[in-house]
Amino acid sequence: MESTNDIILACIDLMPIPGLKQVFDVYRKIWDTVKAMESMQEQLFTLSGALAHLLQTLDREHRTGRLALRNTAREIAKLDCLLKDALDFVKALAAAGFLKSLLHHNENTQAIKQFHKRIDYAVQAFNISALLDIQHWLVQDTAARSNDQKKLHDHLSVLEANQTQLVDILDAQHSTVMAMMISLQQSLKKELISDKREERFIKHSLNYLVSTSGQQVHIDSWTITSFDVEFGEQIGSGGFGQVFRGTWNKTPVALKVLKSEEGGIPSSSMIRKEIEAWSNLRHPHVLQFLGANIFDNRPFIVMPLLKNGNARDFVENNPQCNRVKILRDVALGLVHLHSQRVIHGDLKALNVLIDDGHRALLCDFGLSRVKTDAFSRSSNSSSSSKLVVGSRNWMAPERLEGQKLRKPVDIYAFGMTVYEIMTTDVPLGYIPFTDLFDLVVDRNIRPERPDEEDCPDLSDELWDIAKRCWVKKPEERPDATTLCDEMERCLASHREAKATSSFLPPPSQTGSSTRGAQFISLPQPILEQRDKSVTLRKQVTSYPRTLKAPERLSRSSSQRSQQASYQTSNPPLRYMDIDRLDIDFSTGSTKQPPPPAITQQRSLRNPSRRPLTMEELDARARDDLWDGKEALGHYLTIASRFRNDGNDLQAQGDYESAYVHFAKAATLVLEKMPLHREYMNLPVEKRRNLDTVWTLHDLFSAFSDQQPVV
Repeated sequence: MESTNDIILACIDLMPIPGLKQVFDVYRKIWDTVKAMESMQEQLFTLSGALAHLLQTLDREHRTGRLALRNTAREIAKLDCLLKDALDFVKALAAAGFLKSLLHHNENTQAIKQFHKRIDYAVQAFNISALLDIQHWLVQDTAARSNDQKKLHDHLSVLEANQTQLVDILDAQHSTVMAMMISLQQSLKKELISDKREERFIKHSLNYLVSTSGQQVHIDSWTITSFDVEFGEQIGSGGFGQVFRGTWNKTPVALKVLKSEEGGIPSSSMIRKEIEAWSNLRHPHVLQFLGANIFDNRPFIVMPLLKNGNARDFVENNPQCNRVKILRDVALGLVHLHSQRVIHGDLKALNVLIDDGHRALLCDFGLSRVKTDAFSRSSNSSSSSKLVVGSRNWMAPERLEGQKLRKPVDIYAFGMTVYEIMTTDVPLGYIPFTDLFDLVVDRNIRPERPDEEDCPDLSDELWDIAKRCWVKKPEERPDATTLCDEMERCLASHREAKATSSFLPPPSQTGSSTRGAQFISLPQPILEQRDKSVTLRKQVTSYPRTLKAPERLSRSSSQRSQQASYQTSNPPLRYMDIDRLDIDFSTGSTKQPPPPAITQQRSLRNPSRRPLTMEELDARARDDLWDGKEALGHYLTIASRFRNDGNDLQAQGDYESAYVHFAKAATLVLEKMPLHREYMNLPVEKRRNLDTVWTLHDLFSAFSDQQPVV
């Protein structure tokens, strides 16, 4: 077999077939990086050889026709992903200094092993195992790892004997000494270093830094240094720093670097004060704080990475999203902040993030003082425009006048955020910056209500909330708790309106209606079946006090046969049979014998397991001591079951029975909306287990905000 160096050089000089050109280009970038590195040199050299051997073999097999690009396109795409991951890895390793590479030596070794495994998977995917001996490269990697370890130990011995070289290689500048000491101390405390020789060197380096700096190591529970994270691409920026995609403990995170546009860095004491307040906050609508670095000239905060980004971008990219729910979530987060005596100070849509469940989370709160401190340290901090720091279009009049941060400032900003999220426009964005103070403070100018055609979801109720939030006198604004209660009622009304519009046809189609009549929109095949059958009617005129949820269709082959047998002996119920059904909402069971494969659901909070009537469920739902979420969530579970069964029946072509199930779902949701609204109108402090209310809202929103059945 050729030497590793010959294989690599041959791969670099090879002119591949067009379909492999991209992966060869990525490989050449890998080699350009590897050949200039000193850390883990032999292991990376062996990895480069294994990749080169794989690429050469693929090129040869495609040229001879034994492999065809049309059949290997998927495998080539995966190979391209493997090479790009390897390129990112070697670039990060090259950018890391000596100390960072040493602290992550075990992780880097494991990463190289994983790349060899992925090469093995690629060989098997291309079915070329007979042409490429992967075991040879694994043996080579083991030998290379041993050689790299020996070279590292020799190098550590030289550094311990020569303090001058130790200082040079640590690059211990005054601003980074404490960060280095903390990283070394954490690695020893967490037992991250398994090699005894490396552990001895780390202790030696820590003692040296402590003695020369005269500082003692103090590690906060939230401390994360620059040696613990990997910075990736920049994903955001503003007047106070940049946000980067990063990695911490193998987890994708967002890294916010705290620095003003002029380069001013806030003092570590100021950052510490705000961080300690943030680190103690735990709430579903407050962004989780993971850690921070305050010990060098690049302070940053570590936060979860949310792919949906901020609320402003989210509503622009998803115009049909529930904006009122986002504002309700903001109000819930604000209640928690104020209850912990934390003032946000810069509330706006850009500082509201949206998670994967479309839940809004407050972020960047409490950083107003940090921003002010950073600007005061900037080179041109004498400018009067920097005396008040923040987002001026969202800033309360008293803040524009230079008064201290107080809770009503956040309420004013919430009103402006209502306008921003509902319209996706900057509030008062048409006013020149120089005129903003005069018009807002002296002339009391506020945003004008947009036309209904431009903003159909902006109800009178929500607009009234916004206007009361941005009144000039702080004492006349509602507090966060009152604001949250009003937003709960506003959201309930919004969902009721949405659900009604989803299930009811246009007024011109309804004709005369009677009390309790409800409608739903149906697929065309179901409408045709409805017109053919005298037993189906467009109008659901009544809903029995006890209705039974049909069981979900089984999925396995044995269960499907049992289900078919069951349906043969028990024909599907038609619309005319609805009033005869005996449905028990507490168990979801039926007095008809269920199929053998289906188990009945246990009753909810009913020790005797006696079936609960609808009246009993309604009574319990109104009793906040029992927590109305239980009954309401149960209603929605039954409604969702009706809808899912309808979808199953529709897929099987049984449009008549599908219509029945869709009608039941629509009727139940509409009937229980007043109960939902009544429960949500309870004061926040009277609700038990407040965290379950959010679950209820998500359930209700997922069902009642849906589009007509299609």
